[in-house]
Amino acid sequence: MKLYRIGVFCLLAIWSLSTCNRENPLSVPPQKMIEVLVDVHVAEAALQNLSSDTKDSLMVVYYDQIYDIHGITATQFEQDMTYIKRHPKTMEKIYEKVLEQLNKLEAETQ
Repeated sequence: MKLYRIGVFCLLAIWSLSTCNRENPLSVPPQKMIEVLVDVHVAEAALQNLSSDTKDSLMVVYYDQIYDIHGITATQFEQDMTYIKRHPKTMEKIYEKVLEQLNKLEAETQ
């Protein structure tokens, strides 16, 4: 009976380790997260010169639209941002591409 319990424990441990996605722990694929962050930064820039009350109201609307457009939830975004903030190498890789896209957008508007 003791051997059975050890065997079950080992199988559960192996299963839990095999289901971990070590390459991409984000719930949103990196390319989609980059697109979401580009839209977030554009939205925040658009609201920069508005009064505080107006800005707060519109920001909620803009974020909800961004989530809908990209097919993600606020929870997914917030959890992934928490992970990204805690992993500087991941943040650097993602934001390097975010900045590239923002620079392209800026060049297109000039």
